[in-house]
Amino acid sequence: MRYSRLGRSAVVAATGILAVTAAMFAAPSFAGTPTADDTAPAAKLTSTLESTFEKSGPTDFWLRFSDKANLGPASSIKDWTERGQYVVDALEKTAKASQAGAVAELEAAKVTYKTYAISNAILVKDASEDLALKLAADPEIKTVHERAKLSLVEPVKKEASTKAPQGIEWGIDFVNAPEAWEQGATGAGIVVSSVDSGTDYTHPALVDQYRGNNGDGSFTHDYNWYDAYDDCSNGPCDLDGHGTHTMGTMVGDDGAGNQIGVAPDAEWIETNGCCGSDAGLLDSGWWLLEPTDANGENPDVSKRPHVINNSWGWNGVGHIDSFFDDVNAAWNAAGQFSTWSSGNPGSMCQGTSSPGANTLTYAVGAVDSSGNIASFSGRGPGQDGLTKPNIAAPGVNVRSSLPGGSYGSYNGTSMAAPHVAGAVAALWSYNPTLVGDVEETRRLLNEAATDVDDTTCGGTAENNNVYGEGHLDLARLIALAPAEGGTVAGTVTSGGEPIEGATVELDGATLDRTLTTDAEGHFSADVYVGDYELTASAFGFVTETGSAAVAEDATATVDFDLAEAPKYTVSGAVTNASTGAPVAGAEVMLSPGNLSATSGANGAYTLAGVPEGTYTIFTEGSGCAAPTSAEVVVTGNKTHNVKLVFSYDDHGYFCAEGSSGVRSGTTALGLEGDDVSGAVDLPFSFPLYGGSYAKAYVSSNGHVNFLAANTSYSNVAIPAAGVPNAALYAFWDDLDTRGAADVFTGATTVDGVDAFVIEWRDVYPRGAADQLMDFSVTLFEDGRVELGYGDLPGADRTLGSSATVGIENANGSIATQYSFNTASLSDSKSITFDMAPRGTVAGVVKDYNTKSGIDGAEVTLTPAGGGNAKTVTTGADGSYSVDTVTGKYAVSFAAPDYQPISRNIAVTEDTTLTSNAQLKAGRLAVTQTSLDAGLAMGGSVSRNLRITNSGSAPAGVNLGAAGEEVVIQGEKSTSAGVTKSVTKEATKVETKPEAGSKASGLTSSKSGSKLGSTGQPSVTALAPTPAGETTLSHSTSHEVAQASSVACPSGTTTILRTYSPGDFGISGGFTPTSVSFAVQETANGNTPVTATLYTLPEGAAFTFANLTPIGSGTTTVRDEFGSLYTVPIATSTEIAPDDILVVGVAGGAVYFGGNPAAETSPTYLASDACGTPEPTDAAGLGFPDSNIILDVTGEAGGAGGGPAWLDIQPPAFTLAPGQSVVAVASFTAAVDQPGTYTADVVIGNNTPYTVAPVPATMTVKAPAGWGKITGTVTGSGEPLEGAVVALDGVSYDVTLRTDADGGYAYWMQKSNAPLQVVVAADGFVPATKKAQIVAGQTTVYDFDLKPLE
Repeated sequence: MRYSRLGRSAVVAATGILAVTAAMFAAPSFAGTPTADDTAPAAKLTSTLESTFEKSGPTDFWLRFSDKANLGPASSIKDWTERGQYVVDALEKTAKASQAGAVAELEAAKVTYKTYAISNAILVKDASEDLALKLAADPEIKTVHERAKLSLVEPVKKEASTKAPQGIEWGIDFVNAPEAWEQGATGAGIVVSSVDSGTDYTHPALVDQYRGNNGDGSFTHDYNWYDAYDDCSNGPCDLDGHGTHTMGTMVGDDGAGNQIGVAPDAEWIETNGCCGSDAGLLDSGWWLLEPTDANGENPDVSKRPHVINNSWGWNGVGHIDSFFDDVNAAWNAAGQFSTWSSGNPGSMCQGTSSPGANTLTYAVGAVDSSGNIASFSGRGPGQDGLTKPNIAAPGVNVRSSLPGGSYGSYNGTSMAAPHVAGAVAALWSYNPTLVGDVEETRRLLNEAATDVDDTTCGGTAENNNVYGEGHLDLARLIALAPAEGGTVAGTVTSGGEPIEGATVELDGATLDRTLTTDAEGHFSADVYVGDYELTASAFGFVTETGSAAVAEDATATVDFDLAEAPKYTVSGAVTNASTGAPVAGAEVMLSPGNLSATSGANGAYTLAGVPEGTYTIFTEGSGCAAPTSAEVVVTGNKTHNVKLVFSYDDHGYFCAEGSSGVRSGTTALGLEGDDVSGAVDLPFSFPLYGGSYAKAYVSSNGHVNFLAANTSYSNVAIPAAGVPNAALYAFWDDLDTRGAADVFTGATTVDGVDAFVIEWRDVYPRGAADQLMDFSVTLFEDGRVELGYGDLPGADRTLGSSATVGIENANGSIATQYSFNTASLSDSKSITFDMAPRGTVAGVVKDYNTKSGIDGAEVTLTPAGGGNAKTVTTGADGSYSVDTVTGKYAVSFAAPDYQPISRNIAVTEDTTLTSNAQLKAGRLAVTQTSLDAGLAMGGSVSRNLRITNSGSAPAGVNLGAAGEEVVIQGEKSTSAGVTKSVTKEATKVETKPEAGSKASGLTSSKSGSKLGSTGQPSVTALAPTPAGETTLSHSTSHEVAQASSVACPSGTTTILRTYSPGDFGISGGFTPTSVSFAVQETANGNTPVTATLYTLPEGAAFTFANLTPIGSGTTTVRDEFGSLYTVPIATSTEIAPDDILVVGVAGGAVYFGGNPAAETSPTYLASDACGTPEPTDAAGLGFPDSNIILDVTGEAGGAGGGPAWLDIQPPAFTLAPGQSVVAVASFTAAVDQPGTYTADVVIGNNTPYTVAPVPATMTVKAPAGWGKITGTVTGSGEPLEGAVVALDGVSYDVTLRTDADGGYAYWMQKSNAPLQVVVAADGFVPATKKAQIVAGQTTVYDFDLKPLE
């Protein structure tokens, strides 16, 4: 990593040499971050860092300084360079002044450190706790914390795709980019970038847009590429693929139909800052503010990018922190627009995390092609309750670029964010006056977005925590961009008094805008010339409308005087959705207006003085109950009941919030100190999770348990198997009870129920002695638990940001957790845990056909009023039993391959409800036990197979054949597959005229290769063919000879061959299963290679545009001469005898293995980097001796993989109960060898019963005039397995491999003789013999090969 100049930050070590390691960080938060008021050195260290020092000794840590640069004036600077320089200078000046004392201390301590101006921080390497405390005494230092771990927002799904042109991708159309392009909004003149995994700058869809492309085949990487981790030796690269994909979505376009980018004329530069380390992220953030040359020198702010995409963040669900806020603030001040992924945590509310969840960022959620939110897309609210995401864009099945010239489809909000980044680039190119105006651009994005109403996580129909402002619309964004026009202005009053915060909506033909009045009731906006309808509204007032005609350079004034709206009462009852019981203490809120009321003991609430209008009435979710939300239209007094869905643990405990606050004890336990505990006898036997306890063990760290003394201070989420267990966690954190603090206990009575109080009084978080807290646990004799809280100091930590709150059973398997590391507590809050009334549902699930119990059936109870479903599985006898909360449920019974059933039930307290079920299923009976046929070669015959459904439900049946084995006549063991050459002239294809006329730079070996001068012996490279399969090859030799390849050393080379199965004597279909090839050498060491199968329509020119991909696979090849690779490829496409199958392999500077021997069809090559964009005959490019070995293996049968000689009809059908079908098995002896052919007729079905396959046997006798050639291949007298035996006949050729005993055998027509038999094996001298075929007899030709000298 280059540090000498980058970021204008200093890297210092006592020895003068910096030892840098990329840290992996243990904690996804700065646990125990102190407040700004903390001045004691120890108070500035986070608890996580302190714990690291205690456990591990010296470690890395960050110093964060309080002082922040004043960046506000930057926004008024119009010049791009001056504005950026102002930000850089202000950051450096502030950092230098505030860090001076710490730097002097670090120099004196002779430790390694690095200063960061962008966040006013210093990273200290491998230093002690003593030094950290000494540094913390500096009043300039705010916090000393551990290192942070962030990561790419990895796609939730990745699928390889094709390099063939696909036209405009769906996401580009979805955001209406083509419509914007027509108006000139293409990104021209704008530079984009990202903090990501890097970008492959050689990719065809990206190379032309790379700012470092000089246009003459050369590249300049200064100011255009920052390698944060020294991953790449020659320009931008991408070791992950994530960054290349997101960059493609921003700007990708290969000029040949792959239009994957929103702003195809924008330029890009890049960093690979994410996410090796927190330091690497900050380094990248600074470089994007002030790019440098490749040596980290000569910074130039004028070259900073305009738009920066960020598809990364914290892994922790809902985690909020300020780690990157300073960088965001600097970018915003410098006029750089940044976009952020909202993360992929799933559909829970408040799942989005920092940095995307933060106030300073503009975050993007993901939608599919139907506009629906993706299941994985991060929902808000975000930091401080802010609506997140801000907007939604395509993020499902997004096809974009991948390293190596390939493409792939990914799912994730990582894919959504670059759509918005590209849209901003397009907008700024369309209207350059917007460049640098981050706030106005955000406003335009919000206004142009298409609203989607989804308030499940809060917000409004227009702006909510699922879709944000709605779908990104680039065409509308362009339409809303400021243009020459006039102004509309006015005042909103009531009775002459101004109304502050009133909303004024403008509706015009080409522009809609929403304005808010100031303290004087004024509003004003610059708009297009034209007519507008205005609507003025304010809470508590009657909405009014008006109109305005706006002329150029003129102001149209529209004033409103709103009448007060009539007021009514909204009231109702809050109840438990499962039990119907009233819920006290629930806060019911109304928006707009911020009205609220709290339910009483009977659950009743009343909202008085509600103005006429439409509202959202809601309750906020908590650790006890899910949020609720509904629309109410108030035109008179209104009744609206609220049903709360509570969360119940598996024992039936639930919690409810109240406002009883802390309860006081009377007797001090004397728990003064740190990490201390004491025991106390209870005045009654206390029940908890089925146990009964007479003694409690109280810890100074905010928890009580009933098993043994425990002082654990490191809280975890519950349930957890580790101690403590059988516990009540009022505020489990690292607390201190020194000084005036203590724990008090006392017996009392609450509402007539005996109770026992345990009160923590004046305790404080460790290291924060001024943050005194009071809280309590109250045990009720009836089993209830109440946690109560007094006046809390208000710091996040005293509100629970590093605490566990809840209750847990004795073995740590069941718990009700109210909160974990969340600032969820408040003054006078109380949380009561109680057991809900419960009953039991039990029964037996049986098979309707056999009446036996079904093992593993799922029984699911779903509460009728909403809430979490509970599922249990049946035992071996089909029985089940489940305890659950009383109430109404839908119970369903399901098991694989059975028809599910469901019914409604009502569970009552302390009773057992019996609910049995019998599940129906199909059941198959097969009449025949085997199928046999004896045929002459070329003959055929049919056999019947009767299948009956004797079950109680329809049965789906799929018939096929599998497990083929062939024993050649006269042999005892199964034969392996064979490699075939053409039996007639190969089908020709027509390449594009002049396809290779511009080729340049192709070579037969890599630069500096010694091949061709070393006498390197050739290596045999023929992949084994599995039994029952056939390999097709156009190579007459499978020897890899030196310097007989061809490739482009500066980019990706694709080698292609064409195959028509009929040319190889295959009369049925051919289903490819794998591709095999060899490697001569690679220019870049281990290199990924993609093998792709295509079909080419008959008569179509051989161009990529005419190819249809049917499957692909990847492997990594080594720089090893003669290395052989087989790439499995899954495809169900059957190639007919006359169809054209195209096989391609592609890799960057890979020299695939070949030789100068004859080939039966040309080797084709394509390489954009070397001027050959379309497939071209290698011989025509000047490489006649580069005949590349590229074979394809497959099954010469149906698409389902069955043998060609056995066909089952019909292949699929459904049988009703009692119905039969007679299937027909057709045997066809269109085989090339006599012998015994066996396979199984497989009867696939969707029933729960096993159906045995039916064996099928076909015996084929050799025709008159045929003979067998056989023999054994040895090497120095020992059998050679896998030796290659090539039978070169008069009419056709066959290639075999020897078995484990060195044997080979094959039947042929006498007319194919005489034969040339060539035998080769690695490490031995090849041998050749002439052979004859004798009709009706076996001729033997043995070989004993001599080792190479």
